[in-house]
Amino acid sequence: MNENQCRISVFEEKDFLEASKMIIDLKKEVSERSFLFYPEQYDNDAFFNYYRAINMRTSHFHEVELYMNVIDINTSEKVGVLGIYICPNNYVVYITTVILTDSTYLGEAVNQLNELLKSQSVKRLKVKFTNRKVENVAKWIDNGFEKETIIVEEGTDGSDFLIYSRKL
Repeated sequence: MNENQCRISVFEEKDFLEASKMIIDLKKEVSERSFLFYPEQYDNDAFFNYYRAINMRTSHFHEVELYMNVIDINTSEKVGVLGIYICPNNYVVYITTVILTDSTYLGEAVNQLNELLKSQSVKRLKVKFTNRKVENVAKWIDNGFEKETIIVEEGTDGSDFLIYSRKL
C-alpha cells in the first residue's frame, strides 16, 4: 500500500470547529480505509462529547492534548487530526489521537511528527491502548513502534494496557 503525502501543522483557533465536524462525521461512517485511534474511555457516546470543538479547544489550550492538522500535500485538504500529550519531563510524547480519512497517511504523519519532536529534544514517541483494541497494532509496528510494556488490569473492565514506543 502506497503512502499518501501529507504535512502536519499545529491547530490555529479556526481549526477546532472544522476538525470536530470531520472527526464526528468519520466516526459515524467508518470505512475500511479510515484510521481511528483515540483514548478508550471515549469509545461510546463520550466520543462525540470529547471531540466537540469547545472541549478540543480547552484541552489544547491547557496542554492536555495538543492537536495538529494532517493536510494532503496535493489537494491542501484536511485529511486528519493528530493529538499528542507531552509528558512533564519533555522526553516522552504520547500519541493520543489519530483520526485519518485514509490510513495510508499514517506513516508520513508519524514521520513528520517524529522530526518535529526530535528538534524539541523528545526521546520517545509512544502509543497506549488496551488489549481489547489491538486491531491497529500491525500499523503501529509497520511504523517503527515496538512493544515496550504491559500494564496489567488498568484498562476499562480490567483489560491490560499495551504500550508501544518508537525511539526518536
